[in-house]
Amino acid sequence: MVKDALALAELDSPAAADALTAALDDPDQSAREAAALGLAGLRDPASVPALARIVAGWNEPALARCRRAALHTLVAFRTEEAAVELARALAAAGREPLDLHERAALLAVAYADPAGVAAPRVVRALVGLLAHDDEAVAERAVSLVMLFPSESHRPLARALRAGCGPAARRRAAQALGACRQDAAVAALVTALRDSSPGVRAAAAHSLGDMRDPATAVALHAAGGDGDESVREAARSALHKLGTVATATSMAAGFGLVAQRSAG
Repeated sequence: MVKDALALAELDSPAAADALTAALDDPDQSAREAAALGLAGLRDPASVPALARIVAGWNEPALARCRRAALHTLVAFRTEEAAVELARALAAAGREPLDLHERAALLAVAYADPAGVAAPRVVRALVGLLAHDDEAVAERAVSLVMLFPSESHRPLARALRAGCGPAARRRAAQALGACRQDAAVAALVTALRDSSPGVRAAAAHSLGDMRDPATAVALHAAGGDGDESVREAARSALHKLGTVATATSMAAGFGLVAQRSAG
């Protein structure tokens, strides 16, 4: 089967991509390797989903050459479709935490697009996965979307405000911790009043990661939350802000600095 598929590739047959993709499931490893390398060399846009599957799922050391070849071809396409397909494949690749190679692969493909539209599209696709029924997929989507802080803060803020489920809102609050934009801070401060304790706690944790002294007043108020997990997250966040920054920000927030200056 693999020999036939490779022969089709030599002839530039339109059927080559399908034949090589089918051969990726061959029980013989050498056949799978030959199919993967042939598919990467074909450089047919129809092979993008299969190439993304190779990069995301072929983790065995013996298949590293195939993975590198597939990634090289995805980067060479320089398209938003390649980036989005890889993002989805990585999110669905398993339950293990993302490794450095997976993160680097997505960044390389997403930023290869010269039009600059791939990264925002990747972010939108990943934000959509925050509500996925499979928790492992949703959690990996969180890790992936955090690779794009500049592009993700607005979509994540919208997801946090949207009427989606509490698990998706919690993940959006968690991912916003990687952002440093004012819009992200404002969305997280608002989320401290979310109806779900899990969302409120995640928002407090993320605000602590941002270490913005301007959030001290809101975090101090969250320290009186009715849920212990929220109170603990708020206390931890305030600790990260530091004593001096927290005291100064809270004084300004309560109008005490202005009063003392007037006196």
